[in-house]
Amino acid sequence: MVELDQDPLVAWLTSLRQGRYREAEARLRARELIGKPESREVLAAVRILLAWKEALLSRQYAAALELLAADLSPLAAYVSSQDIAEGTKSLLQVIPELEEVDPGPDLEELRRELAPALDCPQTCAEAHNVLGVAAALRQDGPQARLEFEAAVAADPEHYRALTNLGNIRLQDGLVSEAEGLYRRAIAINPQHAVAHNNLAVVLRRQGHLAESVRALRASQRLAQRSWQQRSREQLRQRLGRRGPGQPSGARPAALRSWLYPLLAVLLALALAWRFR
Repeated sequence: MVELDQDPLVAWLTSLRQGRYREAEARLRARELIGKPESREVLAAVRILLAWKEALLSRQYAAALELLAADLSPLAAYVSSQDIAEGTKSLLQVIPELEEVDPGPDLEELRRELAPALDCPQTCAEAHNVLGVAAALRQDGPQARLEFEAAVAADPEHYRALTNLGNIRLQDGLVSEAEGLYRRAIAINPQHAVAHNNLAVVLRRQGHLAESVRALRASQRLAQRSWQQRSREQLRQRLGRRGPGQPSGARPAALRSWLYPLLAVLLALALAWRFR
């Protein structure tokens, strides 16, 4: 629920600077209701940032980068579209390194490559989440926890970082804390299948079988819906990196995008330990 308790004449700027673009959009519409609207160009630019953030948080980096080609100049006094674009590009470029499962990417090298994203307020949360995933791939739980916590501190709406932090808590045996983190992630994004799946696991461990089954079924439904979208995005990302005249390697990526949700269904209440 978006709260509009501040003066809508200035409150939308607060929301914008905090990266809460849906709230900023709502507050701009509230200005229209009191007869003091901003320009249509400002509202359109905020909506572009909202779509960009939704794409970024769902790991659709190529789609997010494409959105930044639109006109954000009405917000130039408040955000740097160039910095956001550079941060998004750096995230897109490190995707191959996150596929190096054994032993996982080198964290310091990855941190250097992600410097544009870490330095940009709009992308630093995603960059910390990527570093947390890399640390988890290297079996470095404490460092992964620090990175996921940094991601959530930078953006409390980062539902994937909340889910990943829940995974770390569950690995540490903190079942109740993990449940709370999964529920927070679902409250932010009810379409996040992994959070539903992992919530099913912790509920089962606590003996809440009926609720666990409901969470699992929700996870399966949402996973089915996301398969095709994820395959298309992975194809776009690989083509964007390699160029149209080079082998894309997209087919294996597309197959993996089908394999992980399918395994989740076949294994029923097996925890989705794949950090994202």
